[in-house]
Amino acid sequence: MTYKLSRATDLQLDYRYVTTSGLENFDAAHNVNLSSHNVMLSLRWYFDQPDAPPPPPAFVSAPPPPPPAPVLAPPVTTYIVFFDFNQSNLTEAAQSVVTEAVKVAKTNGFVKVQIVGHTDTVGSDKYNMKLSVQRAQTVKDEMVRDGLDGGTIGIDGKGFHDLLVATGPGVREPQNRRAVIDLGR
Repeated sequence: MTYKLSRATDLQLDYRYVTTSGLENFDAAHNVNLSSHNVMLSLRWYFDQPDAPPPPPAFVSAPPPPPPAPVLAPPVTTYIVFFDFNQSNLTEAAQSVVTEAVKVAKTNGFVKVQIVGHTDTVGSDKYNMKLSVQRAQTVKDEMVRDGLDGGTIGIDGKGFHDLLVATGPGVREPQNRRAVIDLGR
């Protein structure tokens, strides 16, 4: 039998009965019959055993509160309105994009709108900055006519400084003539 006293100590108890019966011919002159009862007690010590873990505290306090939820950036929905060369008025296709943006803004509770106007690379920097702001203003005016609060709509113009399609100077690229509508919360 083995008894575990600790992580590093065992106590072992053994019992053995030994007899010499059947060895009578060993010494015929004496005919000795030997038997013995043996009890062995062993103490084992194990080196390099890890320490026992500390007992749990008698009083367990409440677990710490969970960390706060991460702050997610508000969702943004983007629409792009394209313009004809050197124009700031809305085409029929552009009108339907603005109408769809207003519908989504109203339905989903978007309360912050940013419109940024852009141009292609034909013309001077000063002229294109003015035209890009006019495009953004045209889109804002249409959104207000469709029912959005003009106080929640911001506008900006980039001219040809933020091209959708990279071109050299003096290139009439239709995709660069645009206004970008970002709906946010």
